Formats: sequence, C-alpha cells, structure tokens
Amino acid sequence: MKNELWDQFYKHLDKSNWRLALVEYKNVIEKKITNDLAWENSWADKIDDIWRRDLDKSERLYITAICERMLAYTRKLLINARKHNQARKVFPKQMKYRRFLDWLNGDYWVWFQKYVYWLTAGYQKTYPGLIRLLISSIFFVNIFVLIPCAATYRFPHPRLEYVPTVYKESIKLEWFHYIYFSAMALTTVGYGDIHPKPLDKIGIFLSVGEAMVGYILLGIFIGLFVHSMLKIPAVDGPPLDDFEGIFSKLK
Repeated sequence: MKNELWDQFYKHLDKSNWRLALVEYKNVIEKKITNDLAWENSWADKIDDIWRRDLDKSERLYITAICERMLAYTRKLLINARKHNQARKVFPKQMKYRRFLDWLNGDYWVWFQKYVYWLTAGYQKTYPGLIRLLISSIFFVNIFVLIPCAATYRFPHPRLEYVPTVYKESIKLEWFHYIYFSAMALTTVGYGDIHPKPLDKIGIFLSVGEAMVGYILLGIFIGLFVHSMLKIPAVDGPPLDDFEGIFSKLK
C-alpha cells in the first residue's frame, strides 16, 4: 500500500510534469492527514524529488516558491490534526526552501544571515536547535574571545602573575594558566589567585574588556534561549483557504 500511495506521483515526475506531481502530493497528504490522520516524516522529502528536476532559472524560482508553500500547507494540515511534533519536523525543510528563495531572488545578504543562523542555532522550538545553539556558542566564544585573549595575556610577554599573598615563591605560568584566567575573566568568576600585573595597562584593560564582553554574550545567549522556548505560534502564512488560490495555478 505504501508504494501504491505514491505511484501516481512518480508517474507524473517520470513524465517531467512537476505541476501534476505537486497536485498529487497535495491530494495524498490531504487524504492521509485529514481522513486517516496518518503521516510519515519521509513524505516531506518527496518535495525534494520535485525540486531536483532540471528547470530553467525563471521556472526554478516559481517551483521553489510553490514547494515552500506546499510545505507550509502540510504543516497547517498537521497542526489542524494536532500532530504538532510532525509539524515541527517539517519546519526545517520549509525554512530551507525559504533560503533557496532568498538566493534565487538575489538577496544574498539575507540568505547569508539565515544560513549562519541555521548553522549556529538550528531552528526555534526544537531540542536539536537548542543543543546546536549551546555548542556553537561555546565554540565561537572560545575561538573569537577566550583563546585570543589568553594569547594576548601571554605574548609578546607575560602580563599575568600569581597574587603574591597566595604564593610566596615565584611560579612560572604555563599556557593553561592563561586560558584559565581568560575563562575566569570572561565569565566574571574571578577566583583571585591570578591577576594582571599591576603596571601592565594592556593586561588590566583587556581583563576589564573581556569581563564586559562576557556579560554581553551571556545576555545574548539567554535572550536567544528564552526566545526559542517561548510558545510562539507554530504556523505562519495565510489560512488554509488562501492556499487554494495558489495551488489552483498548478492544474
């Protein structure tokens, strides 16, 4: 039955009639979601089978827009059927087609911003997105803030020292001490065992600046995290009835 379900869909694709293939896709998901309340996540991937067809640039733009709207329509049907988890899994694919539209329309800067956001934070309201946000935040903070500051504390000459009241003897700082102090300054923890040399202005002002950057980054991360967890309406776009006008051009 699973193979027969999409037979007509692939027959249209084999004849390079992507319009009728999209109509068949629409008919299948309406029947399965609305009547049988059935859905398989792999069904959304069939939109990719349509989009991969060889098309000229103008037709590529049109089919990309239609594919994006078809995925939005799929999400609408799933949420109306109270299949919210399945709707969330369709959302990343819909956003992928929105990025395609930005690129095809020549909005390269918008495409770049969305692509970087996707690489670092994934998509809202998904646990993988939150995990990706955490990992990417740690990565970028280490690469662009913590390690460069630690290197500046060390080169061209050491700018840090142990607090004399803590260690009477002279202790040579190793590379991990500089990373340790940089992390303590960035997180504003400041255990106090290591500090910038009193007469080293660069070391003093760098530690102050790193602490301020740490405050700002923490605020940004909390803001992104809270924004991702807010109960924002899961579906955007026009009501279901408005899709009929869009898809009627396919026939």
